[in-house]
Amino acid sequence: MSHIHSAAVLGAGTMGAQIAAHLANAGVPVLLLDLDRATAAEGLRRAQKLKPAPFFTRAGADLISIGSFDDDLPRLRECDWIIEAIVERLDIKRQLTEKLEQVRAPNAIVSSNTSGIPIAFLVYSTDPEAPWAAGREAAWARLEVLLKETRAGAEALGADYGVVSVASVYAIGGAGELEKMIETYPDMRGFGWDLEEPGRRLAELCERNAIPFRGLLAGFRQAAQGSAGPLHWAFDRHWTPAGHDRAAREIAAFIQAQGSEGSPGP
Repeated sequence: MSHIHSAAVLGAGTMGAQIAAHLANAGVPVLLLDLDRATAAEGLRRAQKLKPAPFFTRAGADLISIGSFDDDLPRLRECDWIIEAIVERLDIKRQLTEKLEQVRAPNAIVSSNTSGIPIAFLVYSTDPEAPWAAGREAAWARLEVLLKETRAGAEALGADYGVVSVASVYAIGGAGELEKMIETYPDMRGFGWDLEEPGRRLAELCERNAIPFRGLLAGFRQAAQGSAGPLHWAFDRHWTPAGHDRAAREIAAFIQAQGSEGSPGP
């Protein structure tokens, strides 16, 4: 992180405040923004009270300054790395993305902490030179290194190692889910969307390194067509109890298969 001298985290919720904490742990000054300064301050206070604490030392919080979206977005021009961590709603994220394009520095790295929205949905209409995808291939290369390192660490402890890929709700819904999105954002039509690419690339990476792998896409698609109820909450697209149950069953079967066969899962 030698080239990262300052950072901003947009959203002071559970994830955003702790991301800010870890940046501060690395000695990076952080601007933590939310709807207003009071919300940002409260998010920082909650992070300081967590156990285990996200801050290595109490002094770490001194590197974090707070602000609001309305008043402090222009300060993002001073940041080398901007991380979006707001509510998991595409329309709100898109609105913030458009504002970022107006204020960010040309060489700033922009990331999203989304857990279920394909990054392409956020940036398809931005400047093609925008750095959202900066380091995309480098990120895949780094992921491969991390997988090798964590596998080596697990094996050194005598533990088994495998990778499970969680599919986005958009990939699970397939063409129907994508069409709903295009109806909301008509200018998305005409782009070549490949929502299965991340899972496919991860599977190829694991196969290349003989790492057991299990993708949840096929199983979730099958369950979504059944009568178990919705697998994702409509308001944030996280798993419902039925989604957690499906994932647990798939992962348990994967672990059992590794114990009996010692070979990569499907």
